[in-house]
Amino acid sequence: MIQKWFPSSDTHSPIKQKGILASKIILIISVVGIFFYAIYSLPYYGDWDHVYYHVGQSPLAPYSVRGFLNSPWMAWILAPFTMLPSHLSGAVWMTLAVLLTVWSMHRLQAGMLAILLCLLSPAFIRYITSGQIGIVPLLGFIFLLTYEQIPMKGLGLVLMSVKPQVLGAGALSYWLNLDRHHKIWVALPLAVLILLSLLMYGFWPLQINPTELNQTVDMSPWPYGIPVGLLVLGWSIWKNKPIWGGLATYLLVPYVSPSSIFIYTAVLFSKAPKWVSIIIFVLLWAFALLYT
Repeated sequence: MIQKWFPSSDTHSPIKQKGILASKIILIISVVGIFFYAIYSLPYYGDWDHVYYHVGQSPLAPYSVRGFLNSPWMAWILAPFTMLPSHLSGAVWMTLAVLLTVWSMHRLQAGMLAILLCLLSPAFIRYITSGQIGIVPLLGFIFLLTYEQIPMKGLGLVLMSVKPQVLGAGALSYWLNLDRHHKIWVALPLAVLILLSLLMYGFWPLQINPTELNQTVDMSPWPYGIPVGLLVLGWSIWKNKPIWGGLATYLLVPYVSPSSIFIYTAVLFSKAPKWVSIIIFVLLWAFALLYT
C-alpha cells in the first residue's frame, strides 16, 4: 500500500528512464546546435565552396569541375546537399562530420578524452575550414571493422574507395584476412560499382588530373616512411590488425594534406594510450603554430 502512494525512485523505472532519455536528446540537440551555429558562422569552407558543392551539382560530369580527384560515386553522395544553398550545405556537411567523427570514435571504444583531443586538434580545425570529405573513408573504415553484416562491410569498402589514399592499406589488411567466400561478397559491391561507373563515365581514372592537387603543405614522410610503412602493413596483415594497416597508409602515400591528418588522429587516439595521444596532440599544435 505504501508503494502504491509513494512510487520507488529507482532509476530503472519507466518514468525515470524516459526522463534520462529526454535529457540526453536535449543535450545532443543543444550540442549539435552550438556546433552548427559555430560552423555556419565561418566565412568559407575551402574545397567545399570551390569543388565539392559544384561536383554535387554535376553528378553526370564530375570531372568537369577542376580539382575533383576522387571516385565518381562521391558526386552522388554530395548531390543531395546541393538542394541547399552552398554555405548552408557546407555547414550541414561539416556538422555531420563532427557527429560522425564522435560516433566513429565511439564505435572504436574511444574515451571522452580521445574524442576531445581529436576535435580540438589543429588537424580537425583545418579539416572543417578546408571543407574536405575525409569523413567518408573514415566512416567506411568503421563499417568495415565494427559490423558483422556483409552488406555493411561491402558499403564500408565502397566508402573507403572514395579516397583510398586515406586508410586504404587498412582495407587491404582486413580483406586479405577474410576467407575466400567473404572476400568475394565483401568486394562484390565495389566491383559492381566500378563496372557501372566505367559504363557511365568511361575510363574515368584518366580524367583525374593530379597536377590540380594543392601540395603547398605536405604532411607525408614520403619516401622515407615507405620501409616503416611496409613493415607495419605486413605486421598488420600477419596479426590481422587492420587498424594498424590503416595507420600505415600515412607512411605509404606521396602526399597527405593537413586536413587528412585528423582521420589518422581519430583512429590513433581511439586506440593509443592517453599519454601517446596527448604528446601527438601537443606536437600537432606546435607544428601548426610554428609552420603555418
